[in-house]
Amino acid sequence: MRKDLVGEEILTIGTPLHAYKQGEVQGVVSVMPLECMPGKVAESQFYHIAENEGLLAINLAFNGDPLPESVLDDFCFEVKQRFERQNLRKTQHVS
Repeated sequence: MRKDLVGEEILTIGTPLHAYKQGEVQGVVSVMPLECMPGKVAESQFYHIAENEGLLAINLAFNGDPLPESVLDDFCFEVKQRFERQNLRKTQHVS
């Protein structure tokens, strides 16, 4: 992203990325109104962040319709699996 870009995109992307690098979160749920331009920018950047940094992200755009439970359940399962794998590796290194 351009260095002179300011606004909602920076907070939406930067805050969870910083928390991830600090080991505070394993994934991010980005919620936005349907066709929200700052949300769309963040969504496109989360794709690259996942590839480059490993931060799991799900982007949810709402227009008033309910979200199928499986969407969030599947994402949470993936985050939990990653968390458990990382903890397993840590305990194996300590032994």
